[in-house]
Amino acid sequence: METIVFLGCQRSGSSREAIQAAKELGYHTVLLTDRKSFVEEARDFPDVDEMIYTDLAHEAKVRRVIQSLRNNGRDLQAITSFVEPNVSRAARLHNQFCGGRLSANAMAVMEDKVKTRAALAGTPYNVRYLVYDGRRPIEQVVRRIGWYPVVMKRPGSAGSKDVIRAFSPQQCRHRIRQLTAKHPFGRILIEEYIRGPQYLVEVLVQRRTIHIVAIVEQHMLKHEGRMIVAGYAVLIRPPRELLDSLREAVKDVVMKLGFEHGPCHIELRRRGDAWKVIEINPRMSGSAMNRMIELAYGVNLAEQTLKLMVGQSIDLRGRTRQHVYTQFVTVNQTGILESVEGRARAERVPGVRVVSIKPRKGDKVQRPKSMGHRYAYVIASDEDSLDFAREAAARAAGYLHFTVRESGRAR
Repeated sequence: METIVFLGCQRSGSSREAIQAAKELGYHTVLLTDRKSFVEEARDFPDVDEMIYTDLAHEAKVRRVIQSLRNNGRDLQAITSFVEPNVSRAARLHNQFCGGRLSANAMAVMEDKVKTRAALAGTPYNVRYLVYDGRRPIEQVVRRIGWYPVVMKRPGSAGSKDVIRAFSPQQCRHRIRQLTAKHPFGRILIEEYIRGPQYLVEVLVQRRTIHIVAIVEQHMLKHEGRMIVAGYAVLIRPPRELLDSLREAVKDVVMKLGFEHGPCHIELRRRGDAWKVIEINPRMSGSAMNRMIELAYGVNLAEQTLKLMVGQSIDLRGRTRQHVYTQFVTVNQTGILESVEGRARAERVPGVRVVSIKPRKGDKVQRPKSMGHRYAYVIASDEDSLDFAREAAARAAGYLHFTVRESGRAR
């Protein structure tokens, strides 16, 4: 049977919707997971035909599982992952077992933020940066920084996890100690902080042909030095100058990295007339992005990404044009979730299309330190006005009330 193998997924969002899309396309779906809770609750995954528990970080073990699937009659059409840190690993296995042509080496560079900065050296899209690796005294590194504020992050971080700002040498020292205490042997990338509007560009590259699928303006929540995206506005009719300059920047960056085949998304900030790359990821965005693009354009990007991988024709022509805004919700207290109220009221707000609440009663929730600490979102749309969609999403999100108990054991 024609099979698509997925390396990891989330319970919801783009990675889960990719599995659902594979099922709708008629493929047998196999999920390799390192989360025992998924295996224990396999009934919650009706779109997964086979679920196999394995160590996803151990490529040789994953390869043996895949070889066993092939030996047992699975006709492997694609091996993929929509979640870090499995993307380049899945691409290598896809190329090996399925005869694919994904840009696995470029994907591996994108997964490492230090390697990405090095690859962009000499381009106008890079920022000033240096790397702390623990071999030199912290003070020596801090003295080299002449540009504050800075953003500090681990090279393999995702979803804003372990990404934090420092506004002075004193704070920089503290942040370095804070991150090294958590990851004693890891490197820290210290980058110039770029002020200006931030955009996310969803890209699908097909044999060196670069398709810009969506341009999304991001609105940030700043909390205790952290930067978390709290709002997304899909720009269905971006100004011509913005579109042209972004298209040129994306083309230059993709070509510089040698990325010839596969999905990616690029986050950029505009400082004056110049675009600066904030980060690049070798996959489509997670969470609500697939739904946002489908509501805005009528394009299921997760499905089109799978079609690209299995060699089918892709179709990125928009069948609709809707202004879409997504508002995320965080909590201001760490503890155990007791209840969420207001969903029905939020769903009744005109223009609201989706209300999604991630945690269950008894789950631990906390104040935001990464995008994994966003616990709900509201998507609203309108044919004529982005402002209407934005106001509707914000209003509906305001109706969601999380009751959190301060202490106790999680579910």
